[in-house]
Amino acid sequence: MWKVVIVTLMMLIAIIFWSYMEWKHITSNVYAQEYTNNNNSSFYQLANNGTLTKILSGNLVNHLNESASILQITSMMPEVRNAQYADKINSNLHGISDSDDVEKRQIADRILKYVDTFEAITYLLPNGDMYMEEPYDRQLGQGRDNFAFRDYYQGAVNTKQAFLGDVIMSSSTGDNVALISVPIYLKEDSSFLGIWSGVLNLVKLNNMLRALSLPDDIRVVFVDGNGQK
Repeated sequence: MWKVVIVTLMMLIAIIFWSYMEWKHITSNVYAQEYTNNNNSSFYQLANNGTLTKILSGNLVNHLNESASILQITSMMPEVRNAQYADKINSNLHGISDSDDVEKRQIADRILKYVDTFEAITYLLPNGDMYMEEPYDRQLGQGRDNFAFRDYYQGAVNTKQAFLGDVIMSSSTGDNVALISVPIYLKEDSSFLGIWSGVLNLVKLNNMLRALSLPDDIRVVFVDGNGQK
């Protein structure tokens, strides 16, 4: 079984992290498990007794673990487990060019195509330098080259397992994002090879939540370990 993602995010009432179809399924389960009357009082009672939080937070953990598993599985591919073009890193490009390590970029593109909770995939060198980011235009828009100071880098290195970082402002887009990071080690001698990460789009998932029909006086608030919404 894949190692469980270390969830540093805290739940106040419910969550912002899930896809629209998952939310529809969860909502129907809440009603089926707790009440037969489809009205707003059901939400109030579930919110007050903590049942809603437990159900939604449990589904959040499952959702994040599934996302982490995708990163962990792909991190084992030979094309991902190397940084053979590290000598071609260009500070003006904030990493390698889009014509280098095409195989790794193609794998990242396939993840982005089929996993809509990720908005970008990155690979960091052991020292925290950016090796590549896909989509490439995000790499070009980076405001820095080294990310060793980020908690998602430090958490992955210290725990040696998948790690979910706190909410941060993306240096390339300015949006609030959170990263799930998977450290990669050489099997033979456990040498640290790099970090394979998926960037979660909180704005997109929050918009999905806002599109749902909730009572006007029930507010769903999601914060990380630092209180960042």
